[in-house]
Order: sequence, then structure tokens, then C-alpha cells
Amino acid sequence: SWPIEQVVRLLDLLDHLRREHRAEQRAQRQLDEVRQTLEQFEQSVAKISSQLEEAGGPAAEVRAMNWLRTLHTQRDERSQRIRLVSRIEHRQRRVQELSERLRSLDQRLAAVCAATGAADSATAAGIMDRVVQADRVRSELRQLTASLTAYCPDRPLDVFLEELDGSDAPTMELDLQECSQKLEQLDGQRQQADEQTGAIQQQLAQLAQSHEAGRRLQALHHQRGELAELADQWVLERLAQELLKRSVERFTQENEPELLQLSRRYLAQLTGERYVSLEHDQSSKGQFVVRNASGEAFTPDRLSTGTREQLYLAIRMAFITHHAQEHEPLPVIMDDCFVNFDDQRAAHALEAIRNWDARTQTILLSCHSRMVHLLARQAPDTPLVLLDGGSCDTVGQFASELQTL
Repeated sequence: SWPIEQVVRLLDLLDHLRREHRAEQRAQRQLDEVRQTLEQFEQSVAKISSQLEEAGGPAAEVRAMNWLRTLHTQRDERSQRIRLVSRIEHRQRRVQELSERLRSLDQRLAAVCAATGAADSATAAGIMDRVVQADRVRSELRQLTASLTAYCPDRPLDVFLEELDGSDAPTMELDLQECSQKLEQLDGQRQQADEQTGAIQQQLAQLAQSHEAGRRLQALHHQRGELAELADQWVLERLAQELLKRSVERFTQENEPELLQLSRRYLAQLTGERYVSLEHDQSSKGQFVVRNASGEAFTPDRLSTGTREQLYLAIRMAFITHHAQEHEPLPVIMDDCFVNFDDQRAAHALEAIRNWDARTQTILLSCHSRMVHLLARQAPDTPLVLLDGGSCDTVGQFASELQTL
């Protein structure tokens, strides 16, 4: 059996070949008419030639010119004839090819008619149309069967169809009305659920906005806290700068050479010989510069916070030493003055205080255990007074107890 689409294309091609055959017949008739016209023209030319041979004089020249124009016309008609003959030959070849294809298609059509039991091609075409319609109906049937199977996925389709055949129309109408009512109820519930979903999404958006506002407010408080810390640090640095300035002014007033020498000594001890000199700034009255071990000069505002505090402590220690030498020694109280010192700076400071003038009583107040351990390494026999009433007598004993805890 042949595919239906191939048979339909075969019938269309057969119709096309028949139209080509009719066109070839019309071209053949036109060719015959051209041949008759050419024969008549040749007869007219022969007649004119004979007349020219019989005549003479000026009239003969006129007839010769006419004959020449007739020859040109004849040449043009002959060229046209050649083109028409070429076209006719091409059409004949085409007709021959189409005739061969027509015979082949007739044979195939006869085979199709024999296979379908049709008497002629028209009957076969009708059968083919019915076959195409049958295929279309089968496709629709498969789609309807799939739809019915989707409606009853929990039971076989045959059982569902039997139940459908056994149902009466009034009962089905009642069931349909009940289903419609349930569907309307479900649509209402779905609409309410959509509205609730929209309201919940709006609430979530509001909560997200409030959460974002809270997060930004928290970030603002955090930044304000950082700003407050920076402001406190700025105040301390400004205070240290002012104290250094006043100390410099006092340097210029009282015993400056001796104080400078003492300040250089204590600055070298506090910085671990990193900064070794303190001298006047020749370019600015009342100011001084600090030089490191390499000889580089720094103004106080170019020093780090810890180094500036070391410089301030060196000047204070120099002033206290000078006062103790000139007047009666007084106790010195230091209340957590090493907070901004790292362990190395704090160790240098404790070493400088331990080697201080023995006539100066130094009292260190601190709430940091770090200071206890640093002092225990350098002077473990240093007396210790605990404000909470502890029993330790020295810094070394208290440091040992802290390690055992």
C-alpha cells in the first residue's frame, strides 16, 4: 500500500501533466500556422523576383528597393521563425518527457485504482479524500480518548464509559449543577485566598521595610558610637598635644637644658632607643622636634599616639626628677597611664620607672592584669595592695595566683 500523501501528490502531478499536454497542442497549432505564413511569404517573394526580372528602368529600381525591404522583412521573419522553431522543439522535448511521466503516472494510478478497487481516477481521488478524513477522525478520537482518560485517572476508561452509558440525562444534569455550584464555591475560596495572599505579601513588604529601617537605624547607632569613640580619641589627642605644648613652654622658662637632657634620657629608655634626641625646632619658636636613631626629625604631630604619649611621659618624668633634685621629693601616682601602650612600650615604661630616682615613691594604679604580669617579670618583689582586701604581698605572688586560676 502507498502512503496517502504520496497518492495525493501523484494525482496533482497527473493534472499538471495534462495541462502541459494541452499547452503543447496549442503550440503545435501555432507552429503550423507560422509554417503556412512562411510558405505564402516565399511564394510572394518568388513572384516579385520574377516581376523584377521582366521589368526595367526607374520603375525597376523602385521595385528593387521594395524587394530589398521585403528581403529585410523576410530575414527578420526567418529569425523569428528560427526562434519559434527552437521554442517548439524545446516544447516538444518537454512534452515528450511529460508524456513519459504521464504514462508512468497512469500506470501507478492504475495500480492505485486496482489496490483501492476504484473504477477510475476520480473514484480513487474520492477514496483518498475519505482516507484522509478517516485519519483526521482517528487523530481527534485519540485526543478525545486522552481527555476522557485525564478526567478519570483513578479507573479504566472502559468502566467510565459503561457508567456513562448507564447514566440518565436528568441525573447527569443534577450532577452537573452540583459540580457547577462546587466550582463556584471553589472559585470564591480561591479569590479569597488570592486576596489573603495579597494582604500577606503587603504585610511582608511592610515588615521588610520596617526591618530595613531597623537595620539602618542600628547601623546609624553603630556609626554614632564609632563617631563618639573617634571624638573621644580626638579630644585625648588634642589634650595630649596641648599638654605637650605647655610642657614645651615650660621647657623654655625653667632650666631647659637640664630638662632636655633628662627628657632625652627618659625618651630613649621609654622607646627602647628608637628615639634618642629631643631638641628645639629652629624654624618655629617654642616648638621642638624628636629625632630617631637614624637622625630623622619629627614634629610631635607626626608621631603616632603611643609615641606621643611616650614623649609626654618622658617630659613628665624629667620634670619630676628635676623637681625632686631641687626640692623635697613627693610621691608620684600613675593611674592607668599605659592604656594606649602595647606590651613592649609598657615594658619599657616599667623598666624606666623601676630605674627611677630611689627617693621618688611611685604608686601605680591599674585594673588590668596585663600590668601585673609585665611588672612581675621585671620587679616581682614590688609591694602590692589589693583594693578588694586580698592577701598577696608582692606582684610576683599575685601573678602566680592568676596563672593558677
